[in-house]
Amino acid sequence: MARKPEGFTLHRDDRTRFWIVRFTRNGQRYKRSTRERNRSSAQEIASRIVGEVTQGRVVSVARTPAIDLDVLVGQYLVDISAELAPETVATYQAYFVNNFAPRFHSLGSISSSAMQDYSRARLRQVKRGTVCKELSAMRGFLKWCSDRGYLAEMPVIKDPPARSTGTTACQKVRVDLENDRAAKLIAALPEWSKRTRYPVRDLILFIWETALRRRTVQRLRCPEHWQPGATTLRIAEDIDKARFGREVELSEVAQALLNRHCDGPGLIWGAFDCRPALRNAARDAGCFTEQEIRHLSLHDLRHGALTELASVSPNLPGIAHIAGHKRVSTTTQYVHSNREQTRAVLKARPGIPVTIPVTDSKLADLNQVAEVLTLRNHTASEGGGIGRRAGFRFQCP
Repeated sequence: MARKPEGFTLHRDDRTRFWIVRFTRNGQRYKRSTRERNRSSAQEIASRIVGEVTQGRVVSVARTPAIDLDVLVGQYLVDISAELAPETVATYQAYFVNNFAPRFHSLGSISSSAMQDYSRARLRQVKRGTVCKELSAMRGFLKWCSDRGYLAEMPVIKDPPARSTGTTACQKVRVDLENDRAAKLIAALPEWSKRTRYPVRDLILFIWETALRRRTVQRLRCPEHWQPGATTLRIAEDIDKARFGREVELSEVAQALLNRHCDGPGLIWGAFDCRPALRNAARDAGCFTEQEIRHLSLHDLRHGALTELASVSPNLPGIAHIAGHKRVSTTTQYVHSNREQTRAVLKARPGIPVTIPVTDSKLADLNQVAEVLTLRNHTASEGGGIGRRAGFRFQCP
């Protein structure tokens, strides 16, 4: 099959009105700004660009006066605010202000090698996952600049190798909240806060029952998201971190809590800092270490609730829908293993018959081992039901 002839095409950028030349050479795609708004002038510059790339020379195009990097970042954040959640935009802003601005002073200083050095330096400070998120934000910004003609060539930004782990910025302790510990914690909570008379216990119980994010719960309104007597909760995109609009079934306890605190149109729960009350209750419950008490948060209740749901049902897509995860792979990061789940898996595992050939000299030892072990036979029920874990059945010749 013949190869497609290699030429170039011109496209006008909708924002800057510059003509962009696109072409392919030796299987590599190029995209360059001509910095011209006149098509005939852009044709001449595009021909020169293609010729210089073909000859292996560096392309130089007359540039417009440089725009300050802070101004470009501000315009970028304004543009993406219509697509992403406010929390995500705030996170991107923190990346640029705290991490990128001290290192990069202009758009031209952001190169592939500079970003590689940045990645290595950040791995000495934070974990690999954090670095990947920061690099993703930078890729989005550079693509935005390239589409608008501010950047002639897009730098190649690679994530750190999968084998790299990075450095833990702070020793955050994840608190495992099983059903019993969560029950003791909620029982030790005060029903109302002392100064503001906020229903602390009912809010935390509602988060445990629904496994929703704290900010999503605190933004719930009546009747937009829930109406008295309804058995479902309508999560709108504007109150969800992932912009995942959905309808969630409510348990009887969650319905009773909403009926109790929904007095009329407006916010149902509202904003409140529950951390002091949560940690005091953990200290009164007597089943948490001092280190766990210092790091306990409402997010741990969300992790514990999702783990509890996974222990009673293997339906991960359903759990992801409740949690507000668009990908099931995200839900697996919230579901943590514990001893009870390990014990249930071992009990559900069927055994297999094993024949171990032995010599006469080994027969006495094998019979002695068989007497010590408690051998259980597993009888699988019809339809693949769960039975007890079976031991090996020794058959001596």
